[in-house]
Amino acid sequence: MAIAFAGLLFSQEPVLNQISFFMVMAVLLDTLIVRTILVPALMIVLGPANWWPRRVPDAHPPMDLDLPLQSSSTHGGAGQYHPTF
Repeated sequence: MAIAFAGLLFSQEPVLNQISFFMVMAVLLDTLIVRTILVPALMIVLGPANWWPRRVPDAHPPMDLDLPLQSSSTHGGAGQYHPTF
């Protein structure tokens, strides 16, 4: 985004140059400062409150891989695996 907005800096219109300069600075500030420093620091300070009102989601949902293939007559597919959760 910063590169795209920087292309507008070559315009002859002063207002467009000012707007594009501030857009480039805003994108770079957000990318380099906010998302790399402030957000992780705030997440450390807040701790478990980051996930309010729910608990931390599981990384992988539990799956039973020993389920047999269901017959094609019940779900219309020939040999398709239909897990039941």
